[in-house]
Formats: sequence, C-alpha cells, structure tokens
Amino acid sequence: MKHTLTLSTCLLLTLALTAPAVACKSIITISKDRAHRLLVQAQEHLDKGEYRKAASKAIEVEDGAKDHFVTAVQEVLPNKSWDQNSSRRNARQNARKKQRILPLVPRARVIKAIATIRLGGDIIWFINADKIPSAKGRQAQLGAAINIIRQTLKETPNDPILLTALGEGLSHQGVDQRAEALETLTDLETRDLIVAPEGYEALAKLRHDLQDTDGRDLALRRCRAMNADPDACMPQIQLAAGERLTAR
Repeated sequence: MKHTLTLSTCLLLTLALTAPAVACKSIITISKDRAHRLLVQAQEHLDKGEYRKAASKAIEVEDGAKDHFVTAVQEVLPNKSWDQNSSRRNARQNARKKQRILPLVPRARVIKAIATIRLGGDIIWFINADKIPSAKGRQAQLGAAINIIRQTLKETPNDPILLTALGEGLSHQGVDQRAEALETLTDLETRDLIVAPEGYEALAKLRHDLQDTDGRDLALRRCRAMNADPDACMPQIQLAAGERLTAR
C-alpha cells in the first residue's frame, strides 16, 4: 500500500529528530478523489456529532493542498544529501494536484471551524491532536475558528449555517462577543433560521445567564425537538410536561 505524508506528519518527524538520520523529502499531495472522499466523510462525521473525526478529515484535505516541504526540511537538516531532480519532479506533480484540491479547501476549513466550535475549542489543529489544550489554548482555537466563519461570511453573508455557527462560537467568548452571539441567534430564531440544535442550545444558555427563563425555555424546546437525543440540550432544565415541540 502506498502511504503519503501530510504536512503535519512531516513537521512532527522533523521536529522529533535528534540526529540528521531521518527526514521527509517532500509531501505527496493527496489526489482530488481522495480529498473529495475525505470531505464527504468530514461532513458525515459533523452531522453525527463526531466532531474530532470531522475536524481530522477536514484538516487532511486542507493539508493535502499545501506546498511540499523540501525547502523547510533542508533548512533544518542542511547536511543531508538530496535528490534535487526528484524533488523538482515531486514539486511539479504536487502543484498540479494542489490546484485540483484547492476548490475543496474552503468547505474543509468551514467544517473544521464548526467542529472546533462544537468542541468548545478543545482540539489542537495539525500537531499534538491528542493533547488537551489549556484554557488559553481553547480560546485561541475558538478565535481562529470564528475568524474562519467570519471570513467565509464575507462571501455568503446570509448563510444560516455559518451564522448559526458564528453565534455558537461567540457564545463561548467574552461579554461583547456574547452580546453579539445573542443578537445573531435571536435574529435567526425570529426568522426560523437556526439550522442546528447546538444553535438553540447556545441561545438557551445565553438567556439562562441573563435570567430570561421564558426565552431560555423556548430555545430549549426547539433544541430538544431538533435533537435525536433531547437530553443533550441542557438536561438539568426541566420543562413543563407536554411542552416538547415536534421538529418541523
């Protein structure tokens, strides 16, 4: 079986070296077909609530479109001999593959961002994926994810999926950002455009913090109606019997 190295893998191997005995000569960019399969799998994981898997698949698509790594590794290991002709051939092949994958990258970045927001920033992109980030690290990841959503909204400013994700992400931030989250999600709620139960749950939590019990319960009923597992939506809050809505 032929194996390929992503930028993350190459970087990890390079940084782990204690002597110039092993090196990554280049990254082999993944094919468009593989990138498309990974993107489909990432979306499926996102839809199932498997956010780490979704982010991992999306990151692989994003990494697959990056430039090869020959120059950087040569700078780290200047004494290593290199097959320059082979490196140039790989670079040309990778450039062609990269151009075919690039149109898939924006969607991969959005999936990565939404997954990161749903995890509360509890994920580290690219390296040390199994390491638990610090509170500061989680806020940094959330901030990066929110920036991706904001940048994408410049192209499609009325996309309810992106606006819902933006509201979710901002609800984890400071006072000013939480005010923006409340405004964003309330506007979507008014137009019946919150597209994910997580959006309603974020709205319910914001209202709970403001002691808006009626507004909180309204958002919770929507959240529980949309969620296959109604206990996932602030289960500590008991609604009046018979008040669970049916999903529309």
